[in-house]
Amino acid sequence: MEGLCCLFTPLLRSFTLLVPFAVLYGYFDGAYVALIPVVTSDVVGAPYLSSALGVVYFLHAIPYLISPPIGGWLVDITGSYTATFFLSGATLLASAVVLSAANGIRRCRRVTSEPRPLSLSDQSDCFVSYRKEAVSGATDS
Repeated sequence: MEGLCCLFTPLLRSFTLLVPFAVLYGYFDGAYVALIPVVTSDVVGAPYLSSALGVVYFLHAIPYLISPPIGGWLVDITGSYTATFFLSGATLLASAVVLSAANGIRRCRRVTSEPRPLSLSDQSDCFVSYRKEAVSGATDS
């Protein structure tokens, strides 16, 4: 959502449009910043949290160092801030796509790593025994 806010910034030409933008952008940026330690803790665990947060914040510092000169260069070339906002929004959306793809791949690997029955007959036997337990449990009550 923060990336979408950046993409639509050049279209906001009045104060009444800028107010909802500021609220949405501030909300999503604050949520993103507040969730960094929580997500890092979930990924690496409590024993490695301090080292992992150092690495995460260091990796966040690299774009903060590089993007102002790139944004200024785009403003110098184009004469407006439109390209800078489009680039910012596109990179935020690209990172969201990469993270979503990585999460999808992780889920697929988790699902395929579970042991499966060797044949369809094994699956039907499991289903039949489950149905017998469900039917007998329903008739007992």
